[in-house]
Formats: sequence, structure tokens, C-alpha cells
Amino acid sequence: MAFSHLLPESPGACEPAQDSTFFGRSFGGAISIGFVFLLNADDQRTLLGKVAKALEPGGRFPFSAPQEACEWRDTLSGRVSISLGENAYVRNLDEVGLHVMRRYVDEGSNHYYDTVKLPDTA
Repeated sequence: MAFSHLLPESPGACEPAQDSTFFGRSFGGAISIGFVFLLNADDQRTLLGKVAKALEPGGRFPFSAPQEACEWRDTLSGRVSISLGENAYVRNLDEVGLHVMRRYVDEGSNHYYDTVKLPDTA
């Protein structure tokens, strides 16, 4: 795994995110760029909940997903990609204790959600 070669002191795993052993730990932050929307809608909601549980209070979780609800075939993986849409993401994030602090759009029109774990959530 290239990650382990480049960062030998950092733990890494090649496993499905939905069942990752990393969710048994706690983190001050997590990041997901270009990934969440590769999962089906149920797995996306489950993953957001698992990330929220693994984050320490005040922990940050930036991730990318299109603003509009849509489906398309990912050009890199060939897999069907699904965006739940901004309203659904915000609602799901609120339900698991993550608050959207900011939204960003880059020069390629990619949308990013910068979230933080609220202090009184598990």
C-alpha cells in the first residue's frame, strides 16, 4: 500500500469504509474527498453516523459531494455515484451530531461540506 510506504508510522488499512476497524477508535478529525458519493444512499447515511461517533467533540469532518441530488457514472471508477443533495446531507449530518460550518465550491465546481462534531453528541 503506497500510504504505508510513504507514512510508515501512520496506521492504514485497505478495507471497505462501511466496516472499517478505524471506527473502533476516536479521532480529532477525518476527511473524505471524492468518496462518500461512491456509496449507496443507505451506506452514505451509515458512514456519516460512524464518522460522527468516531470523532471527538469539536472534531472536524470535511467531505465532498455534489450540491444537487443526482446520479452519474464516476469517470475514475466506472461506478454509479449518488449525491443525496445538500438538504439531505445537512439533515443527516444534524441527526448524527455534525454541524455544517461552511460550504465551499472549488474552481472545478466541486462542493465541499466542512463539518464539526457538536459537543453533546455521542
